[in-house]
Amino acid sequence: MAWIDSVLASLLHNVFLPLIVLSVCLRYALQRDYTARRLKFQAWLSNYMSYRETGAMLEAKEILFGKLESIVSRDWYLRNLGLIRILEIGAGSGSNLAFYPRNCHLVAVDSNPFTASYLRRKLARVPVLLEMFLVQNGGSLNNVKSCYVDAVVTTHVLCGVKDLDAVLKEIARVLAPGGKFFYVEHMRHDPGDWRRYVQMLIDPLWRRLFNGCSLTQELHDGIQKSAHFSSVSQCKVYSARSKFVGIFLNPVLVGIATKREFVRRRPMKLSNAFLTTRAM
Repeated sequence: MAWIDSVLASLLHNVFLPLIVLSVCLRYALQRDYTARRLKFQAWLSNYMSYRETGAMLEAKEILFGKLESIVSRDWYLRNLGLIRILEIGAGSGSNLAFYPRNCHLVAVDSNPFTASYLRRKLARVPVLLEMFLVQNGGSLNNVKSCYVDAVVTTHVLCGVKDLDAVLKEIARVLAPGGKFFYVEHMRHDPGDWRRYVQMLIDPLWRRLFNGCSLTQELHDGIQKSAHFSSVSQCKVYSARSKFVGIFLNPVLVGIATKREFVRRRPMKLSNAFLTTRAM
């Protein structure tokens, strides 16, 4: 039976031992926290992609954010100065700063703390005043007072939220009465389009690479039918990206949703019969 002992010894040294060592190494690697490195990479990628927008996407942003100029602030101090306050969810590296009105006040919100350095670098080159940089997500803006801002902006942010209605509710809460929600969001292709199936196939990997960003998020009806806004105006556009990237990040939903104005209740009029009864 010596040959059996020889085979077992060979298996132990040549197969089982390497597998044990490999499993221990893999376990150690998987237990390590790579969150910081991943967030740093995503911050860099956000900054890189902000320089790649061309054509239809830039034109859509110019038209959409040009409407910020017509907003009159509900804050009396800012209104007297002709300024407004904007809250941007997913401010990233500041790709939208160039489109904002001069000297506007900005509340920047981003779940990635490593985007702050890129954002401040761009703020040094544009006439925008940063009030706050908050490391939060759009579903919980608890550091922002209700009715505090005149406009909320999101670009390529809602694709990654798990509860769209909760985010829209928070947006409506921080908006002043009559305030505007401006959004530029990529969404899934129409049913029957072969690119939709490509999006569905690549979506699990895409989510992992890009911090939960989904290629199959349905946003059109979710915003259009939201009870948190009095009116919604939106349309689909196709960004002029490369054909390869365009498969994933098209179409783009561009729109403006308006928060309801406060309705003043009329004073209650009491009937003469009621007044007579109370007097007795």
